[in-house]
Amino acid sequence: MSTNSTSQTLPAARRESVGDHGTWAILLAVTLTLELPFAWLRYKIARFFCYPVTLAFVHSRGAALFLIFGLSFFGIIRAVISLAAPVGAGWWWRNQEGGREPSGPEQVSYTDAITELATHGEIVHPPTGWFVVDDAQPGAAVCGDTLMVTRGLLVNPYLTAVLAHELGHLNSIDGRLTCALNRVIFKEPRRDPEFEAKYPPNGVTLFWRFVMWFLRGGIGVKLLGPSWASWWRGREYIADQYAKQLGYGEEFADYLEEYGLFYDRPVPFVWLTLQTHPPVELRIDRLRDPLAGVTREELDEMEAQLPQRREANPEPEAEPDPAPEPDPGETPEPAAEWHGNPS
Repeated sequence: MSTNSTSQTLPAARRESVGDHGTWAILLAVTLTLELPFAWLRYKIARFFCYPVTLAFVHSRGAALFLIFGLSFFGIIRAVISLAAPVGAGWWWRNQEGGREPSGPEQVSYTDAITELATHGEIVHPPTGWFVVDDAQPGAAVCGDTLMVTRGLLVNPYLTAVLAHELGHLNSIDGRLTCALNRVIFKEPRRDPEFEAKYPPNGVTLFWRFVMWFLRGGIGVKLLGPSWASWWRGREYIADQYAKQLGYGEEFADYLEEYGLFYDRPVPFVWLTLQTHPPVELRIDRLRDPLAGVTREELDEMEAQLPQRREANPEPEAEPDPAPEPDPGETPEPAAEWHGNPS
């Protein structure tokens, strides 16, 4: 993709400091560590019940144990791989959400928006794939290196601003980390509310749900859910600042004001919840604050450049005030004359 060489190059992950890296790395390490005992228990149970059947198919004791071990730890293994290369994440996510290919006009709208964003610097890397979800409401999301866009957003005047925000997630660890956390858990089949209302769950159903919950994994993700939610709330602010640095801060603030404020509700004890987005009003405030997103180092650099800028652009000297003109209706008095020598 061509870029404008004269444009300012921005950091690939805006304000993604060492602390940010350390936070998500620690959370992920603890999450996967909590998964290990349950994965090992799944391996023991599967080895006891499934080993004879597996051995009959592969005809090798080592291969049978390796297969059972791989399936038991499959969620952890694919989560780690997803951090480096989220292969197949887009295809799975698209089918899971019921996504489709874009139409001709939708492709044109998307291409125009991405092309416009690409003029702001070489860090604007578009997703490797994207798909459309038939939803009239504007919306977008990122998982791995894939972008999901709703039909309503593609005909919305704020398309470019929203994509600028989503690129903030895509050009950082956010997309790959989302994919990794999703792959720790095997997707639960969607329930039918009408069927459950007609046939209330009994003891056998509840026991089966517990077994499936155990086999699906995700114990660590559930136990650390509030901690992950707090981290994601901070990432939304960073993605907002990414859009702001691309020149779409005010436009994205207008989008949040029009489409986000209405749905905001108070969240009691937010630090104990799974709320992944901060209050919209605070996001708008930071987007419109000229100093929001500026690091301490950038402020020090701006202060250091002030003397140089003053020397390069000195302030013009103030001109003296002109003498007041006499009133045309008055006769000016003559200046006093001195006659004689001073004593």
